[in-house]
Amino acid sequence: AKDLPDVNLEQPRGVSLLPNGNLLVASALVEINRQKEIVRRFPYPFAKNPGSPACAKLTGVTGQLPSTGDYLVANPETITKVSAAGKVVLKINTGTCTDVQWLPNGNILFCAGNNLKEVNAAGDVIASYTGNGRILSCRRLASGQTVILDATHTRLILLDAAMEGLSSIALQHDADPVRTGIVRESVHGLVVALGGESILREYDRHGAILRSIPCSGEVSAMAINYAGDITVGGNFGLRRYSTENKLTWSLSLEDLPELGQTDIQSLQIRDNQNLIIVNKPAGPGKHHSLVEITAKKQIVRRFAPLAQAWHLIGRQ
Repeated sequence: AKDLPDVNLEQPRGVSLLPNGNLLVASALVEINRQKEIVRRFPYPFAKNPGSPACAKLTGVTGQLPSTGDYLVANPETITKVSAAGKVVLKINTGTCTDVQWLPNGNILFCAGNNLKEVNAAGDVIASYTGNGRILSCRRLASGQTVILDATHTRLILLDAAMEGLSSIALQHDADPVRTGIVRESVHGLVVALGGESILREYDRHGAILRSIPCSGEVSAMAINYAGDITVGGNFGLRRYSTENKLTWSLSLEDLPELGQTDIQSLQIRDNQNLIIVNKPAGPGKHHSLVEITAKKQIVRRFAPLAQAWHLIGRQ
């Protein structure tokens, strides 16, 4: 408190050591570096008291490729686990897989049709859920619950640890029918992008819309970093929006002309803030580009190209 007199550090809660070595103090809504300097303040308009327990959840969502270099690739019919040497370690027949997540315990969560499944490292199904609508997206939340996007009824469904339904959230939408969609966990709730729309909506757990973010086009990929910044991808390239809805970073074909076109199908943020993307090729008969890109818009890793790849995922 003596080092930073303008910050309430008397009873810190929700302290996290970030990958860059800085400290995130959720109760004070600040990020502090090793030199005891505040490098970022986080707005929190949804809590009247910055010291409330809700602020202790300001941890965000991070992602990385595991140190071994293994990764998952999902195409329309299968999920394949590939080693750093390019060897296929595991292949799961999924049907039309629309979303997949590699869980911290090594299990794989994915949705296909109206089914949600969690499989272990051997490919055995250990938990499942069958809905009465098409499931477009799924995510395991920090609370241990699972959220799915039900396109048939345009809603989110929250499931408990046993994959039993808990509650649902009706989604606002401007386009019918909903053919594509993404849901991701944010600092304050759940962010949803629906096909046919050029807008993101962030919902709290009770279904209230916290904010809306206009985008440059239809969003086909989305990821959120620990600070709450939202990065989206589509045929417009990549855009990053701050918690104040300000555009802070972007990538277009002019930045990386070797991509041929920018049509981002999948997006993941590494702990070092690099981006792992799947980019759809221009024209028939060409392979998807699977690359890792830095904030300076440089390609630092190339994965084996595939004729079809919907998702490229590392361990979270």
